[in-house]
Amino acid sequence: MKNRSVIASFLAVVSAFALFSAVTIEAGKDDGKRPPDKEAAAMDYGPVMANTFEAPNGNLAVKGVLIKLDKEHEAGVLYDTELCRLACAWVGPNVHLASRVFSNDNNFHCTIDNGVQFATGMTPGWANGEKVDDPRNPKDGPLPHEWAHYKGLYRHGDQIVVSYTVGTAEVLESPGVTFQGSQAIFTRSLRVGPHANPMKLLICAHEKNDQPTDAAKGTFEAPDGKTKTWILPLADGSRQIANLVQAPAGAGYAFEQATNYGPAYVTLPPSAVSVVFGVDIARVSSANATGSQAVPTVEPRDPETLTHGGPSLWKETITTEGKLAADNAPYVIDTLPAPDKNPYHSWIRFTGIDFFPDGHRAALCTWSGDVWIVSGIDHDLKYLTWKRFATGLNNPMGVKIVDGVVHTIDRSQITKLIDLDGDGEADFYQNINNDCTLTTNFHEMAFDLQTDSQGNFYFSKSSAIWAPPIRLAEDAGCVLKVSKDGSTLEKLCTGLRAPNGVSVGPDDKVYCTDNQGNWVPSCPINLVKKDAFYGYAYHDGRPLPPTEREKPLCWIPYGRDKSSGTLVWDMTDQWGPFKGRMIECSYDCSIFAVIEEFVGDQVQGGVTKFQLHFPSGVMRGRFNPADGQLYLAGLRGWSSRAVNDECFQRVRYTGKTIVVPVAVRTLHDAMEVTFNADLDAKSIDSDNIAAEQFNVVRTERYGSPEFSVKNPKKAGHDVVEIKSAKLLADGKTVALEIPGLAPVTNFNLTFKLTAADGSPVEQELDYTINRVP
Repeated sequence: MKNRSVIASFLAVVSAFALFSAVTIEAGKDDGKRPPDKEAAAMDYGPVMANTFEAPNGNLAVKGVLIKLDKEHEAGVLYDTELCRLACAWVGPNVHLASRVFSNDNNFHCTIDNGVQFATGMTPGWANGEKVDDPRNPKDGPLPHEWAHYKGLYRHGDQIVVSYTVGTAEVLESPGVTFQGSQAIFTRSLRVGPHANPMKLLICAHEKNDQPTDAAKGTFEAPDGKTKTWILPLADGSRQIANLVQAPAGAGYAFEQATNYGPAYVTLPPSAVSVVFGVDIARVSSANATGSQAVPTVEPRDPETLTHGGPSLWKETITTEGKLAADNAPYVIDTLPAPDKNPYHSWIRFTGIDFFPDGHRAALCTWSGDVWIVSGIDHDLKYLTWKRFATGLNNPMGVKIVDGVVHTIDRSQITKLIDLDGDGEADFYQNINNDCTLTTNFHEMAFDLQTDSQGNFYFSKSSAIWAPPIRLAEDAGCVLKVSKDGSTLEKLCTGLRAPNGVSVGPDDKVYCTDNQGNWVPSCPINLVKKDAFYGYAYHDGRPLPPTEREKPLCWIPYGRDKSSGTLVWDMTDQWGPFKGRMIECSYDCSIFAVIEEFVGDQVQGGVTKFQLHFPSGVMRGRFNPADGQLYLAGLRGWSSRAVNDECFQRVRYTGKTIVVPVAVRTLHDAMEVTFNADLDAKSIDSDNIAAEQFNVVRTERYGSPEFSVKNPKKAGHDVVEIKSAKLLADGKTVALEIPGLAPVTNFNLTFKLTAADGSPVEQELDYTINRVP
């Protein structure tokens, strides 16, 4: 991934995520040079958007959920899912693209600039007994689960319920807003499950420049037996008013400062049953703030009634017709057109794909936060029907269907998308695991989503890059494993830069790709070993000493692949001679077959490139359980040869003959390359086989030149002598005598042979030799 192109691409992404809809949230001017993408500006993102947001006074929600409450007045609230707090509420078009995307820290977040009616400090949204301070050190990742834990959100039409636990108590919370003229009254309807100890809910905290004078103190009223009102005069002459509505006996207010101005908490006594109550908060001018009457009581609604599904939002479907390629080659590319023209103006750029068990339906996620379901996948592809299934996810980069249910990975969490009422739309966005740490750096994406034979999840986490001082989150640059039930997160390895693909093999071995850059000389394929280090060496913005990295399966030459994606295993009998092997998908619009070899316990191997080119980057792939063919999905965003914003393709095997290398055996001064079909012995001659080699070198600089092996300080390739070549008795294996064969990062073999049936065999094998017996 080249720096300038990636930054431009991510600017487009941030523009997209800064726009809640064309009306409610407008994009900022970025750096004053580039307007928002028109596709992002037009998109309807739905009632919820997950992203990183910063409100005034440094009020940052790294894993934030923005909830739109009122379109006319452009009012909304922001939840911080790590601290289980309502971070702020605002009125007006005040959410913007963070202009600091070009600043030294490469921040990737949106801002809420003005119109904030109330906010809470960056502390837990509920106390843990009497403890109120953030216990995390550093301040990354969610609170300890025993303190509070985000479980997900329910959608009932455009109404939202946030679900979390506090201690052992289950909590459901539904935000809302009502207007008295132009006066906004924000409401929090809560259902708190049984709890044996008192509880404290943070409702607001005032910053220094917003505090009342020392003489001003909060006052209290109890206009009826069900409502308790807190009124606080503020320094600007306005008043903060909160109504505690239908609270249980013994509930009230508590403050962390003696002046009764905050941080302000609502206290709840122990309860053997669930309690439902409301908190109404408004900031009103002094002229209108004559007591509790300035904020009329809004009766709370039990949030549980909104947790069973509700009105559909995306009722219209889109139909497209596939395009079949002529059967004029062993592998051809069929096209499944995406619903680019849709009533929601959803910007389609695919970042993940998986099939439902029937193979006739698939789920695809998009960079802009959607999940779409496509049905009608058969041989002819004539009637493809697309249904918008979910929206508002935080830059999702992978999808996996488990037991018929869609799961996604995004910057915030693994999410299980559950359709509660069978209307074809997700009603519960369940948090499976959000323990992965995250900073605001734009490059800290979470990539791909896979499972092993036991149902455990795997994904990779990119590193923050480029602009010192870089603060890496603890989990940056890692492959991570999450238990099937979501209860644990385990770090498998470190030192990855941009690992845009993860694979779990049939024997549960884990593999990942990475992308060229600093400390990563070209794109590697890695066999993941527990606690291994894979080369990207930065900490707090400083380059670390060049610690030896675990050797990869192979280094793919820059001229072949600049931006590797996922790895997908062919375990079918319907896709030609690649059963039991990995196919590497490239964001650089191509795919490769992978050869893996073990010399003792050392892995090594290489790739052969398919003579296919795709209209967009193909980051993700799956084999369809119904037809056994390879389906690819991808996008154009950062640097690539793509011409389209997206692609969804089927690579179909026609049954025509193809002869390719399928295995390699490295020997002392020799290599044996096995093909999938018989070869013509007369064509096996060293004149028809060429070899060259070079090394790439890890440095702090971006990428690496290709250095001569004979003269390591000189850029260039060395021609390798092939002393002899012969066909072994199996008729498929070519034995090459290569004097002085030694470990090298890149060993390239070119074959111009003839198959036994007379067809030409022209193949290139890019190989890495880590060990010679």
